[in-house]
Amino acid sequence: MLDRFKKPGKEVDQTVKILGRDDILKAEDIRIEPLDVPEWGGRIYVKTLSGEERDQLEASLVDYKTNGQPKRMKTEKLRASIAALAICDEKGNRLFTPIDISALAKKSSAALDRVAAKAQEMSGISEGDVDRLTENLKKDQPEDSHSS
Repeated sequence: MLDRFKKPGKEVDQTVKILGRDDILKAEDIRIEPLDVPEWGGRIYVKTLSGEERDQLEASLVDYKTNGQPKRMKTEKLRASIAALAICDEKGNRLFTPIDISALAKKSSAALDRVAAKAQEMSGISEGDVDRLTENLKKDQPEDSHSS
């Protein structure tokens, strides 16, 4: 069965384990790492965002019109939103809820930048990902639509 996926002239590495459903679902792939935040006077834990959390974050960045079409990118409180999703205890339990985002947004921008950068790095979120979201939003706008 693997033969049909082989590229001409390439041998399949038989030492690499082929993962099944259970292997994937049981994999411990959410990392937790300490991060020093001098502005807050100590160290916190930051975790990798799950796919669900990243989708939640990305969905929260788009403001929609009443007809369901994307209207604009919302970047207000972006760093605080990332921080609320990523800051956790040593076991990975989140410390903040969506209700806390406004309060977090009032904290030091340097501290929030540090936390957001660490969470983005750990979660594989690049600046290019945000740029792609913005570009996709622009593509969804009708040519004659300037604002609504």
